[in-house]
Amino acid sequence: MTQNQMIMLAILVVYLIINAGIGMYVSKREDKKSSMNFEKKYFIGSRGMSGFVLAMTTVATYTRFQPGVGQRCSDRCSISDTGCTR
Repeated sequence: MTQNQMIMLAILVVYLIINAGIGMYVSKREDKKSSMNFEKKYFIGSRGMSGFVLAMTTVATYTRFQPGVGQRCSDRCSISDTGCTR
């Protein structure tokens, strides 16, 4: 590894450690505020989201996922064993 790569790696590691520390700090602070256990908060969102937000989340998930399912090659592509090739 060159010296520049080592510097970039060190910066990345420090960044990740700082982010993990902030995440743990905020998590501990929020746990003290809430009496609800982790599973309820994670799986049902503390039941704090409205129906509109849940509907928009579902629509966004399906619209993003749909084009990738069963996608076919266009007329300009040929189908090979490895998929579409140009």
